[in-house]
Amino acid sequence: MGEKAGHWRGDRDDLRVSGIGVLNGGKVQSAKIDGIAWVNGDIDSESLIVNGKADIKGSVRTGNAEVHGLAQVGSWFEAECCKIEGMLDVEEAMKCREAKVYGSLTVHGCCQAERLISEGKLKLDALSAGEMRMKLDGQSSVRELSAGKVDVSVKGDWLRSGWQKLLSFPKEHRLHAGTIEGEDIYLEHTTASVVRGTRVKIGPGCDIGLVQYSEKLELHSQSDIRQTKRF
Repeated sequence: MGEKAGHWRGDRDDLRVSGIGVLNGGKVQSAKIDGIAWVNGDIDSESLIVNGKADIKGSVRTGNAEVHGLAQVGSWFEAECCKIEGMLDVEEAMKCREAKVYGSLTVHGCCQAERLISEGKLKLDALSAGEMRMKLDGQSSVRELSAGKVDVSVKGDWLRSGWQKLLSFPKEHRLHAGTIEGEDIYLEHTTASVVRGTRVKIGPGCDIGLVQYSEKLELHSQSDIRQTKRF
């Protein structure tokens, strides 16, 4: 790749790209990408905002992250708070205190969050969270989901954001999962092999192989549950 184009600056105070830039990353106060940037290293910052397109070959550690455009991270991603209105793809693991997804989040490794709120699309290998609330908008998948509280329901079309309308979501709203575990679980339009929890409520549109519960179980008549077991 050639020389940097557009306005950019990279030092310990801040990093800015508006136009096209090729950077080495590093430790900065803040990072903001309004154009197209290739970062050949790690980013360690107090804040990260991506309005354009960012291809980060290394890892990201930041306080507050906002992704309104497209961001790819070649290693791990760590943030205090993360808001995704565009698309974020993390090659390894992701960890944050709170994540809000209104666009699309893909994590190829484990995703850890104290609180994850999604009204967009998720594609996660594994999720470990204190609380997970999801309004389904299209197809999402989580191979292994573990959270203290799990709430999955369908989002109405009138609530979709501009970014979500631009992204090509399929018409069917569904969460695909292997295993779902939690203390309090509520599910709609979910396909899963095993659901295991203390208090489990299955709403409409679910297809589940086995539901295991210890205290309370409620099943909707419009869901297909092949086996239930109390433990």
